Amino acid sequence: MKIKISSILIFISLIPLMIGDGIQYILKISSRNLAMLIAIEACIYFSIFLYSFCKRKTNWCINTIVLIYITIFISAGLHHVLNNALLNYIGGFAMCLIFDYWLRKKYSDFLKVLNLILVALILLNFVTILVFPQGMYETALYKANWILGYKNSHFGYVMAALASVTIQDYEKNKKLTFWNNAFLVVACVGLYLVDSVMAFVACSIYAVMAILLINYSNLKPVRRILDFLSVRRIIVATLIIWFVMVFFQNSSFFTGDISNLMTAMGRDSSVSGRVPIWNAAIKYIEKSPIIGYGIIDSNEFVRASGIPGGTHAHNYILNILIMGGTICLIEHIYMYINIVKHILKNKGFVSYALTFVIGLYFFTGITNINFYTILFNPIFVLTYYAVTEQKEKMTLLD
Repeated sequence: MKIKISSILIFISLIPLMIGDGIQYILKISSRNLAMLIAIEACIYFSIFLYSFCKRKTNWCINTIVLIYITIFISAGLHHVLNNALLNYIGGFAMCLIFDYWLRKKYSDFLKVLNLILVALILLNFVTILVFPQGMYETALYKANWILGYKNSHFGYVMAALASVTIQDYEKNKKLTFWNNAFLVVACVGLYLVDSVMAFVACSIYAVMAILLINYSNLKPVRRILDFLSVRRIIVATLIIWFVMVFFQNSSFFTGDISNLMTAMGRDSSVSGRVPIWNAAIKYIEKSPIIGYGIIDSNEFVRASGIPGGTHAHNYILNILIMGGTICLIEHIYMYINIVKHILKNKGFVSYALTFVIGLYFFTGITNINFYTILFNPIFVLTYYAVTEQKEKMTLLD
């Protein structure tokens, strides 16, 4: 089999960014050296972006994402924490630029290489979970860590893999193969074994929906379900749940019925300590509502919340407000409105699949920030190009 030069370049570009905490720990890779390599990649691909932007060859999706990161970096600079912000966000920024460039230039090649890396990482991580159920190594914050790091870090890799694998499988075979069905199961079981509850529920929902989409989408009941579960409805439902949980914590409904429900699920009514963390985040936001902070040091957040694991806001929307205030929130809203329009205008398997990916990211965002997940923002870039690719193929068929 002939290996394309583009595939090699894609692989070289992705590998430094896809190295999980566990691989870095096992291979004793210097954090400083890895950060320098990622920074160089970010500079290279940002230069390419600027050139394309000047030539008016970029699109609203990547333009908005770049604007979001610039807003966060400006906010961090104003609060004298730019170095910390760059260290934490530069990987996600570089990944978005890499996704944009290669999906625009070599869509199919990029998906193949991305799938290869993601599947290998998740299967390797699953093996380490089986061999080391209590964790491979400890860090100052977490006792149990595996190839992909702490349990909350696994979701970003798994969700991105489920999306790209099902999209590529559908484009090639118009069905899920046995091996990809097996991969969906393994990925979900891995999240269950490390007790990542929200992530397990989200990925299980996606796995079921992917099977329905590909194998039974011609049945009217299934089609009605898929049409009802639009990305717009999923986001609105998630926002309602988020609003109730964050701002009505002390109501009789929350302390009574919700508390009993959480207890029945083996969880506490503070959502595993999230409530005091959310309260600390809201206090920070009240002090800088317009531009945010860029980033708040994890130790400072722990002191403010009084929760050992409360290193950040543990809520997607609260974290946006902390990073860039209402300015950053408006930028995100603009991106979501446009991505929803893009999906709704171009219905098809890819649109349905990515609807669930984005919707479930929002679902897990009730108790997680997701922004630190290196593959979170690139999913929006993938959505833009995958839906566009689907539209072009349907046009050719017509």
